Amino acid sequence: MSSRAGSARQVTGVGPRHAFIIDDLGPAGAANVDNIIGVDVTCTRGGDGEYIISHSLGHTGYVISVTAEMADEQEAICNAKTRSGTTFGIEVYTDGGAPQDAVQIHGIIYD
Repeated sequence: MSSRAGSARQVTGVGPRHAFIIDDLGPAGAANVDNIIGVDVTCTRGGDGEYIISHSLGHTGYVISVTAEMADEQEAICNAKTRSGTTFGIEVYTDGGAPQDAVQIHGIIYD
């Protein structure tokens, strides 16, 4: 049992703040975002396997879960990084460690 005090809140009936699917991950620039839950998530592609997600939460006390769907049944590693009050980054790599664009990225932000 941990004696560390946390910031957890006990809630009932609360789900994710945002759920989204990103596709059209071609050249650098804006990518298409299908906002499943929430309305203000946008995505900019920075380079191979690199994406910046924008939102309007205004704080860093949120939890991110992201997965990458790859072409040709490739395995991928998908990490969230550089979290701020209005953005976070996503990196996608092949299982060999090379940056790789995903076919789609599925994400959930819990607040």
